[in-house]
Formats: sequence, C-alpha cells, structure tokens
Amino acid sequence: MLGCRNESVWYQREPTISEILSDSMVRAMMRADGVDPVTLERELRTIAEIVQLDCLALRSSPRKREPNDKNNQRTAPAGAGINGECG
Repeated sequence: MLGCRNESVWYQREPTISEILSDSMVRAMMRADGVDPVTLERELRTIAEIVQLDCLALRSSPRKREPNDKNNQRTAPAGAGINGECG
C-alpha cells in the first residue's frame, strides 16, 4: 500500500531543554509572558533530575508486597511518567 507518511520522524530525538529554550518562538512567548529564561531552565533541569532519580530508585528497589495491594503493584514515585513508567 502506498502512503504519504514520513518515516524519518521515527528516528528524530526529542529536543533538549537548551534547544527548546533557544527557539525564537519560545523566547518571544516567554518574553511576552514575563518568564525569566534562566529561572525556567534551572527549574526544568531540577524537575528532570528529580524524575530521573525517582526512576532509578524505582528500578533498583526490590518488589515488596504491600498489605492492601492485591496485585503486588508498587505505587509509582512522584515525578514518574504516565502510568508510573520511566523512560
């Protein structure tokens, strides 16, 4: 079947925080909203570090059955991705 989809999209990586914050459109919107780019970048990097540490802790901790957990599912740490997944 012939299609028009662009397969190269699957091979593109996500932009970095620095790349996003250096985009002219993003800079213009931050300026219009009164957002300090240095403060925003620091806060985003702090959040990313917390998420990464939470994911590492989740992966390294042994599975423990909790008394009220019938399916032996752990609660995802704060900052984990959707459905508690770590990327």
